[in-house]
Amino acid sequence: MDFDKVKEDIRSRLRGECYLDYAGAALYSSFQVEETARLLVKDMCGHPASSGSLSTGSVKLIDQCRDMVLKHFAVSKESHAVVFTSGATAAFNLVGSCLPWTEGCKAIISSDAHQSLMSIKDIANRYGAQSCVLHPWQLQEMLQRSEDSFNPEDSKFALFAFPGESNFSGRRYRLEICSHVKRKGVSGFAGGQVATLVDGAKLASTSQVDLSENPDIDIFVMSFYKLFGYPTGLAAMVVKKRSVGEKFLKRGKSFFGGGTVAAYSSDGFIRPKSIPEDLFEDGSLNMNALVALKSGFHQLERIGGVSKISQVVCELKSEAVSRLEIMAYSNGEKLVTILDDQVGPDNDLVLVQESAGSVIAFVLNDQYGNAIGHKTVERYAALEGIALRTGCMCSPGACHRLLGLSSEDVQAQFESGHVCGDDKDIVRDMRTGAVRVSFGLASTMDDVDKLVDFLGEHFLSDENKATANAGVQVEEICVKRIVVYPVKGLGGMDVEQWKIGPNGLSQDRRFSVIELGVKRAISLKKNPRMAFVEAEIDPAGTSLTLKISDAVAAELGFAAGEESISVPLEENSAQENREIRVCGRMEQVRDVGFPSCWEWLSRVLKADVRIVEGVSQMQNEEALLVVSRATVRSLNDKLIKDGKLPADEDVFRGNVYVETSPNASADFKGRFNVGELAIANVKPCVRCMAVNVDGSKGTSREDSEPLRTLARERYKHDHKVVFGDLFAVSCPEGTTISSGAVLNRMDS
Repeated sequence: MDFDKVKEDIRSRLRGECYLDYAGAALYSSFQVEETARLLVKDMCGHPASSGSLSTGSVKLIDQCRDMVLKHFAVSKESHAVVFTSGATAAFNLVGSCLPWTEGCKAIISSDAHQSLMSIKDIANRYGAQSCVLHPWQLQEMLQRSEDSFNPEDSKFALFAFPGESNFSGRRYRLEICSHVKRKGVSGFAGGQVATLVDGAKLASTSQVDLSENPDIDIFVMSFYKLFGYPTGLAAMVVKKRSVGEKFLKRGKSFFGGGTVAAYSSDGFIRPKSIPEDLFEDGSLNMNALVALKSGFHQLERIGGVSKISQVVCELKSEAVSRLEIMAYSNGEKLVTILDDQVGPDNDLVLVQESAGSVIAFVLNDQYGNAIGHKTVERYAALEGIALRTGCMCSPGACHRLLGLSSEDVQAQFESGHVCGDDKDIVRDMRTGAVRVSFGLASTMDDVDKLVDFLGEHFLSDENKATANAGVQVEEICVKRIVVYPVKGLGGMDVEQWKIGPNGLSQDRRFSVIELGVKRAISLKKNPRMAFVEAEIDPAGTSLTLKISDAVAAELGFAAGEESISVPLEENSAQENREIRVCGRMEQVRDVGFPSCWEWLSRVLKADVRIVEGVSQMQNEEALLVVSRATVRSLNDKLIKDGKLPADEDVFRGNVYVETSPNASADFKGRFNVGELAIANVKPCVRCMAVNVDGSKGTSREDSEPLRTLARERYKHDHKVVFGDLFAVSCPEGTTISSGAVLNRMDS
């Protein structure tokens, strides 16, 4: 097995996807998994504290894995200890919790740190210690000012922590700054009182780290799934023995799991073990995962080591950056802005000059210099089979610094409703995150080509495309179909005539479905099985019925007569008031129906759900969603021409389906009325993956249609995919809308 065979194996299982998130997780090979399985079958792992051969085998396995880690980082068991943890985050928590923080101690952390590393400062603050988060140039200023001028009391110490490589931008730090700190001290602390901690999770995945050449790193943290994909949930702290870091970690440990004490009395007598591996590994190790380490290191050795991976990813990154930087609109405006620190005299003591590594962080602008949100890029990329990361990548300091966001800006965005991980990518005219791509073992130049072609197709070509409704003025619209959706995400019911008001169709999206485990409303995009269920309600809103087809009922093993269920809307003792999360905020809702109704729907959706009323943001942004059938036909013509299945108009979940005059393949603007009912076009309806759900199968279409074609064609507004229009409604109370009604354009 060589490098090319492993690469070919991984790519063959990608099913055509362009994977560009190796900074998030490396991909494992089938060789690695098969070898792990073979080892697990060949040798059983018993508890290492037991007697017998199985226990002896486990002890030997653990020792072998520690030796492999030490060898990988070019150090020995005489100088360093390997402490296994459940992840890098757990390692940082262990360090923060074990250090004996008191007043006078200090945590000094780089702003490039991953959120979990940065959180050590919060632990320090809790015990009265000081903390500071410094940008690269501020770190350099501190280092240049530092002198080993005095020796504080032995109980006082400083923690100096930074990432070997930024998880956000990929910019690398100089590991030798640890030696500088040890020689000259930092922030008033003598070098002998400074514990140095390096987050090497990203760095070690694409760079061969030699700790023997960096003897002043007290604690080096790495993560195995970043290195070779499998196993997850296993990381290691490589701790230098007889170092400041080890000394203070031992002194501050206050929680002792199984196997960490030499003597323990329930009356309070405690004598911790002194060997780092024994003291800091609380409870039993994951022996089965350790077996996978043997396979991972064996594969790494056979393909030429991390150095071979580093060579490949550096070449790909250099090519990608060169091509991204020249992408521009016809007016000369740049499409891509790379986010990275420029290394110069103010930070070159801290940062590595060469732009090595595998990560590229960037943002996009339109031809006028306006920001294009990262979520827009993510959605389009998913349609094209490209896996990349967006947001702050759990590195808020680096993200906010490179985006130019102040702490006040971040707070203002939060107060405007933005929370980490949501879809709000532009808030108060400021970005909330960026796009990150990263390369790894199985990456090729084809991935670079696909990324560049994707950006060009979806963004540069937009300036040459007219909007879908350009030059079309619709004079009248004829209502052909009216659909009410009593429950958000479930199927609707066709009506010939229905009451309408300023809030839209009566009873439309009055109820929602929530999943108890996650305490939030679920959507058709998240659970495509919702398309199986049709919801019907009477005009007065007193009786709700849910039903499924005979075929779905048979698939689920429902008895005859169980194809539908009535949901009582009156209050009963089984209902509860609940707090759920909606768009990052908590809201109060109330259960609707009886346990039998919830059990029925849970069985269909294969999730523990409730029907609730009271979610404020479940309705459309405007009163009425109107879809032109001519536009649906035009879209389907394109799909059929490309050899794709046409889209059923139901996937667009319109309230009103219309024919227009002229019979234009377009959305329509303006105000229309019939009698006292007037509707006004407010804006196009932004679309998501929900339109790809095949209602007959309860799954999303594998070809990502029709959203993919919508994104590639002219159905865009502010770089978002749109289809159909949202209308405001004006009418007296008691007004109805009927199928067959003709609404004429009103004079402006």
